Amino acid sequence: MRLIKKLLRVGVTLFLLLLLAIILILRWPMQDPSLSPGTFAPRPAMDKLPKLRLKVFETGFSEAPEAYAIRGGSFFAARRMTHGSVLIEHPRGRVVLDSGLGTGFAAENAKAPWIQGRFAQWFFTPTLPLAKNPEFPPLDPKQDFFLLSHLHWDHVGGTLDFPTIPVKVLEAERAFALDTARSEAHGVYPHHISALGERLRGLSLLDKPYENFPQSLDLFGDRSIVLVSLDGHTPGSLGVFVNLPGGDRFLFVGDALWFVDVEGRPEARSRVAEWTSDLDKARARLVRQRLAELIAHSNEVTLVPIHDSKALEKVRKAMEKSL
Repeated sequence: MRLIKKLLRVGVTLFLLLLLAIILILRWPMQDPSLSPGTFAPRPAMDKLPKLRLKVFETGFSEAPEAYAIRGGSFFAARRMTHGSVLIEHPRGRVVLDSGLGTGFAAENAKAPWIQGRFAQWFFTPTLPLAKNPEFPPLDPKQDFFLLSHLHWDHVGGTLDFPTIPVKVLEAERAFALDTARSEAHGVYPHHISALGERLRGLSLLDKPYENFPQSLDLFGDRSIVLVSLDGHTPGSLGVFVNLPGGDRFLFVGDALWFVDVEGRPEARSRVAEWTSDLDKARARLVRQRLAELIAHSNEVTLVPIHDSKALEKVRKAMEKSL
């Protein structure tokens, strides 16, 4: 009996020490690296833009303690993270930004490394994958494609339900994913990449400054969809500017941010979230600062993290306004 009581006291003590350590880590002051003031490229003309239609879809959701999701968050509140996808209907084809969770969610995570797979099944809730959503249109492999912010499993799953549709990422992301010894430990499932095969295609940015980014790629050559690098979360994380004729401008940032605040400014991840999600922590912080600098300079740009349902709601409202 004495031994049991002693072991119980030791167990409780260790638990309290662990809890204290987590609280200290989450609350420990963090200093962002300094960012030299950016040079902004001349503003491109926004007249004669093609008419685009954007539709937002939710394929699932998860919840995280706010103290984990954002720096300085509450220990007693949760943040709901949507696993979204955005369909852009362009005159030359449909572009699907990220694909969320697919119909094979359970089977795919059963094949994953044990810790990652169990974590996904415990904390992620699939809702309605694109392939089963009656509002998601058929895709044409000759002109339509998926454009992924990066290749983490929760952004790729939906593409497997459309086996003939090309999947495009930045070339740096494609190369990272193919290096399985490095990428598997960071949320990229090798069986996803294998299943994509030759339809996984890399895009290269050009040395053409856009806003405060040194490189960019005008996807259709008409200034409506412009790609930039947001590397840090992964080596090839992608940002997608979408410019609408009515003046609305969105920058879809993938997981470079998880959330923005009520003013639309970047919310920093907690130290633990950085450790567990960002491959290059210092670079990810610099990218976040660049995004803050962008919206301070160009206040017509709205940042849209793919996991932030409130930011995605702004996209829906912009589409309703344009009808």
